[in-house]
Amino acid sequence: MQPDPIQSQTAMAGEIEDPEEALRVTKEALALVSSKFRDSQDKVRHNMGALEKASLFK
Repeated sequence: MQPDPIQSQTAMAGEIEDPEEALRVTKEALALVSSKFRDSQDKVRHNMGALEKASLFK
């Protein structure tokens, strides 16, 4: 059985004591999540265009 990569990544994470460094890391993580979310929204919009053209939904 393969180890869960998510669990491995979080197990290696530690608490950041410096508030400025914690803020920087948090902002970096939020920027990554935001870009991934935007990419997925673009894909959904693109695919919805094809679905709207289908006569199945008319």
